[in-house]
Amino acid sequence: MAGEGCEWTALDHLARRHPNLLGRVRQLNIELHFGMGLGTATADDMDKVLSTIQLLDQHGFRPW
Repeated sequence: MAGEGCEWTALDHLARRHPNLLGRVRQLNIELHFGMGLGTATADDMDKVLSTIQLLDQHGFRPW
């Protein structure tokens, strides 16, 4: 079972394997976690965060 922080890896995987899939999604409700033990500890991790946020933005998703 995946834990807190796994959303970064999951969304990065989605972006790389199925880049057009989000174009078919109308609403996405997710909770994004930041922290040393939550998949955002290294510079490479932060690159994933940035690319994930850019991907979501490109598909019209906005945080609220």
